Amino acid sequence: MQAHSVIKLWQALSPVSADALIASAGLHLQPSYRDDQFALLKLTKRQAYFAAEAVWARYFGHAIVIEMLFYQAAFTPFDVETVAYDAHREYRIPVLDLPRLSLAQVRPARVIGWLGGSAPTTPSQCLTEQTATASLGLGSSTAVQAAMRPSL
Repeated sequence: MQAHSVIKLWQALSPVSADALIASAGLHLQPSYRDDQFALLKLTKRQAYFAAEAVWARYFGHAIVIEMLFYQAAFTPFDVETVAYDAHREYRIPVLDLPRLSLAQVRPARVIGWLGGSAPTTPSQCLTEQTATASLGLGSSTAVQAAMRPSL
């Protein structure tokens, strides 16, 4: 039996994109926002939470963070890119490649948390179990709230 290498990646999603991902049961990957030309897949969970806080939570009041597990071979055509500083690296995947990449998932993408000043009120929040809320002081003067979710 041959073992296949896998890679775990994370992504920050706007509420609109999170709802589309959840409607597909995590099978159809989405760009962070419906008009984006690229999906920005982060190499670390921390970078995804930072992007969720810095962009989508500011714009919408909250953001969703997802975790994805892929077969490594699917990323052969893509390069890891450096963004803003050397330690911030990510895959920038064209939206047109997301259907093919969705098929390379080891398991469906799953919501692992949300960020924002208050609990999200989108339909996606109704599909996840209730969990305790924890404060993640990510270096800002105000702490953000994050509720961890084990699965879709």
